Amino acid sequence: VHGMVVQPDMKITIKGLTGSATPDELNGAVSCASDSALSDSPSGNQTLGSCVMDWNQALGQLVVTSSDVLRVSSGDNFVLSFNLTNPVSTQESPEISIKIDKILTSWTILDKPEDRGRMHAPLQIAGYTSAFLNQSTPSQLAVNTLIVLFTLQTNLLEGTLVRISGLQGPTTPSADIDISSVGKQLNGTDTIDASSIMGIQANWNSTAGVLTITTVLETSNEYSYTIFFDLSNPGYVGQDGPTDISIRSDGATAMSRTQCDGGPGITEPLLV
Repeated sequence: VHGMVVQPDMKITIKGLTGSATPDELNGAVSCASDSALSDSPSGNQTLGSCVMDWNQALGQLVVTSSDVLRVSSGDNFVLSFNLTNPVSTQESPEISIKIDKILTSWTILDKPEDRGRMHAPLQIAGYTSAFLNQSTPSQLAVNTLIVLFTLQTNLLEGTLVRISGLQGPTTPSADIDISSVGKQLNGTDTIDASSIMGIQANWNSTAGVLTITTVLETSNEYSYTIFFDLSNPGYVGQDGPTDISIRSDGATAMSRTQCDGGPGITEPLLV
């Protein structure tokens, strides 16, 4: 900024913070600082004064006030820091605007970081935007190649545990099993071997009917990922495909359960 003074009677209002799970709060904690080169703080920011915020969850809006005069030197950035709880459902980062009484009198849209699948964009919430699971054969006692394909709202960090659950019926005993994977660019033609990202083995738990894949590198939300793994079909007569097969994540990146679509026909997963 080119120097700024916020008086105690002036409000700083930020709107568009929709989707947060944080309930309404009065006089909540917020930090008002500048990234002054003169700061001796480890963060590099210099506290400007005592600030509080009033948060309205339904509106996705907060209003910051201070009993102190907030002075930001020319060439320094004004830094507001506050905590909000992410929701349990995926969403794209909303459009967020700021207004400061007597300084920014019109709503000004805030820029957002675009790096790593917009991972650092405010209220960009990780999640599966689509998930599909098909099989190669319905034959009894056959080795059945199951194929899961998914797309993502944002990147998955290294060390994320991707869990496919509801895989009831296979006779394959619990063990680490081989997997292979490919990534396909969503808005292009590039296809990659994704084994360096998804690894070459996953953990199969036959009792729980869960396959757990641990990411060994960060994914990209610019790609869809397809993972192939083999499970043995049972030998009894007939089995309808389980209706509750889903995918979720925990570990480095937590994402809520998403139902896996399957089919059509004999490609419905674990239809025997």
